[in-house]
Amino acid sequence: MTWLSTHSWAVVLLVVGLGSGSCYGFGTFGFDIHHRFSDPVKGVLGVDDLPPKGSVDLYYANVTIGTPALSFIVALDTGSDLFWLPCNCSSCVRELVLSKRKKIKFNIYSPNTSTTSSEVPCSSDLCRQRRRCSSQSTCPYQVRYLSNGTSSTGILVEDVLHLITDDDQEKPVNANITFGCGQVETGSFLEGAAPNGLFGLGMENISVPSVLADKNLASNSFSMCFGADGVGRISFGDKGSSDQGETPFNTSK
Repeated sequence: MTWLSTHSWAVVLLVVGLGSGSCYGFGTFGFDIHHRFSDPVKGVLGVDDLPPKGSVDLYYANVTIGTPALSFIVALDTGSDLFWLPCNCSSCVRELVLSKRKKIKFNIYSPNTSTTSSEVPCSSDLCRQRRRCSSQSTCPYQVRYLSNGTSSTGILVEDVLHLITDDDQEKPVNANITFGCGQVETGSFLEGAAPNGLFGLGMENISVPSVLADKNLASNSFSMCFGADGVGRISFGDKGSSDQGETPFNTSK
């Protein structure tokens, strides 16, 4: 189950480009993205060990979190809001055994090993499950997805997301964001659909685009640009060109 808000708006620009040079915006920052059947992802995850082609169409991004920084290969999802990582988990994917018996071990996040990490209290405006806070002070979360029996459960934490500006200088941008410390994953997440975390890009206040806009780090918009080779870029704060056509979202039920 995902939340839908009429208060938080984000502009999503989907661009199909033929070269990587068209995937960079002005005054934005972000990271590279890869289709699940692009060469970079095939070389890391091994597509034979992911759900069959046609069952799900995923793009992945390599994001870095915390201090010291750890890298995670997360699936991008515009249909949900929460960004979560496997974190001190009792049920999650810790490694993939590829077809040639090669093992890929994934990083597992832990608030205890990052000097910039802090737990989100139940009093936070981003805490949506305060009714479960009677026995603990840290905000819990649970997100159920459309896939049968697929969910992520844990607590909310705050830490540094490391980004790079989309300009010639490529300056680092460290943004404090709220995300899920996923302790229990179920369903298709245990079958490799999102083996190392999921990056929700929806319009709720807790999504990364909304958090970046709330902190005045970027406009409340992002673009995803895809090349013919399945490699592209997601850029936060990209509002597109002044002469582009626009179609508003209708979030009423």
